[in-house]
Amino acid sequence: MSINITEIDIETVDDLERYSKKIESMIRTSLEYKSYIADIIETNSIHQGCYFSTVNFSTEKKLTFQLHHLITLYNIVIMTGTKMLLEKTPEEHILTWDIAEAVIYLHLHDMLPVCMLEQTLHEMLHSGDYSIPEDSPNVHLGKYREFLSVYKDYLSDEELSVYSTHGVSPDILADIRGTPDE
Repeated sequence: MSINITEIDIETVDDLERYSKKIESMIRTSLEYKSYIADIIETNSIHQGCYFSTVNFSTEKKLTFQLHHLITLYNIVIMTGTKMLLEKTPEEHILTWDIAEAVIYLHLHDMLPVCMLEQTLHEMLHSGDYSIPEDSPNVHLGKYREFLSVYKDYLSDEELSVYSTHGVSPDILADIRGTPDE
């Protein structure tokens, strides 16, 4: 018996955490996400990668490039799903596909901080053996003001630091985040 993972009703944050890896998989295997990455590679639209400033993705056939999320895809799924759960009406149902679709939208509308990495360096980054230089001109923050204005209440301080690490003024971040209510 198989379960259609796109139709699982997410009612709680516990459900969201339980199915988050499945939602990530839905995103990574979707045609829209694959097209998004192919377009980046074809057009070289996110510079030449965080480590290879002179490599052209579309002509370099010996290297495999991958998209790296500066805020993990898992965390993007959790924050997007949490926001959806908190804002839904009692009559609404949030399905796993609804969350995947919302995260894909964020990618397609250039709202996420990403960069391209060669596959080995991407693996080394995730294992803690490398880090993206703070002054890397190849980190693409996207429409961060729009993203932060919508998701500011769902970002941890660590996730928010991604923006300040890569050149967004602390004053801009404070203005977007606002001051906490006293």
